[in-house]
Amino acid sequence: MACASDINRLNKKWHIVGALDFERYRLLLPRRSSHTMSPPEVLLPFLKEAGFGDAIQLKDFIFDNTLISAFVERWRPETHTFHLSWGECTITLQDVAYHLGLCTDGEPVVECMRDFQTWHQCSTWQWVEDLLGARPPMQSQGRKEGFAIKLAWLRERVQNIPAGAGDDTLRQYARCYILMLIGGYLMTDKSNNLVHIRWLPLLADFDRCRQMLVGLGQQSRDHHEGRLLRWRHRLDTVCFDQFRWTPYDRPELQALCPDWLRSGHEIHTWRAVVPLVCFNFVEFHHVDRVKRQFGSDQQIPEDPVNVDKYLSTTARGDDVWWPEVLREWYDRWRARHQPCHMITITPEPNRLTQEYILIGGLNDVAFDSCLLMTS
Repeated sequence: MACASDINRLNKKWHIVGALDFERYRLLLPRRSSHTMSPPEVLLPFLKEAGFGDAIQLKDFIFDNTLISAFVERWRPETHTFHLSWGECTITLQDVAYHLGLCTDGEPVVECMRDFQTWHQCSTWQWVEDLLGARPPMQSQGRKEGFAIKLAWLRERVQNIPAGAGDDTLRQYARCYILMLIGGYLMTDKSNNLVHIRWLPLLADFDRCRQMLVGLGQQSRDHHEGRLLRWRHRLDTVCFDQFRWTPYDRPELQALCPDWLRSGHEIHTWRAVVPLVCFNFVEFHHVDRVKRQFGSDQQIPEDPVNVDKYLSTTARGDDVWWPEVLREWYDRWRARHQPCHMITITPEPNRLTQEYILIGGLNDVAFDSCLLMTS
């Protein structure tokens, strides 16, 4: 879709599509630290209390790296959507709720990154010891690892829960398991074996935690290249009517869903055009561009919100209290249920309109081709 030049971040930044004509194909590999460890039975009530009861089924699973690579080539960072030949689609909060089992209707993830002494009146590692029941081995000071915990240490803690432990002690071990989920699947980073301690204060009070938004055999190179080419071709030729816009509406799937997935507040959050905030990160949930994924006709979307200057904000230097620094964006998230922030659902038959197609720069011939694909 056409965008104003001042919000087109791709103009001055490298994108993977620039490597499509390289002699060697670029295959993206996901970041994760797989673990097949199920939580001990004694921790299940406390994981549910913290809001992670439906997320504990996340274990080791297989990624189709060639399919992911083909989709990333069609990703636009300005809108956070995948651009296909007949429109846009994306990953919404509804997808997060169904696939990860995490409630998305709640308070944003806030507070500071590491300076607990200033904001919590407690030294950093004393806070860690109080919440986890033990002090982990210190990592390299002066680097990011100095504020991180090894996933292997957390795993060993969970594997050695003492018999007859009381509720407060079991909550400490439950926090260890939740940090394993965060560092291993939900919020991974380049290390693949560490989790930042910034998440730990959010787990201090399980009731408050539940109300927060917690917002991801060897083969030959020739085989990977062939699969990537096939996925590119399939994505370029998929017909409009072949795309499953509302996969969660099937009765057999709904029968398996917990009650909170059908609550009004949760559904309204999925349909809100609001910023998604996590500490110093701000991104927009542009569901106004993918209304077909909610069973509605898609009108011409407006230009996406430019949050570049907030994305350039880092946590380097002095730590700050992010709810104050980015108050405007946190307040807009909290106002997500107001009608002005929610998309309007018009349950009409999904169809392509000439007006919608032409804003993407297609001519009449291209539009006729799209109509043929949908007929």
